[in-house]
Amino acid sequence: GGLRKAVERRFGSLDRWAADFTSSAMAAGGWAMLVLHPVNGRLYNVVSDEHAQGPLWLAAPLVVIDTYEHAFYIDYKNKKAEYVEKFLLHIDWDEAESRYKAVMR
Repeated sequence: GGLRKAVERRFGSLDRWAADFTSSAMAAGGWAMLVLHPVNGRLYNVVSDEHAQGPLWLAAPLVVIDTYEHAFYIDYKNKKAEYVEKFLLHIDWDEAESRYKAVMR
């Protein structure tokens, strides 16, 4: 769909996006997000580590991973990389596409 084409245009390929998103998630202490900026139409992977700081103004979240320890520690202990890897396998791309289309209207 439109989101996949946009990801490929912006990052070069879905695999390159996934590598960048994984790096963002591994560095994040809060959330890593694929967001769409509705003014310039560009996709960004961004990190927000505090509840009250870090939002990209106007950005619409398309894919969001919670990287606070409470999100993964019970199941993965300190294996954050494994958690992020599994997350990528379960992204609801139909939902992300719906969010993308809603912003691009």
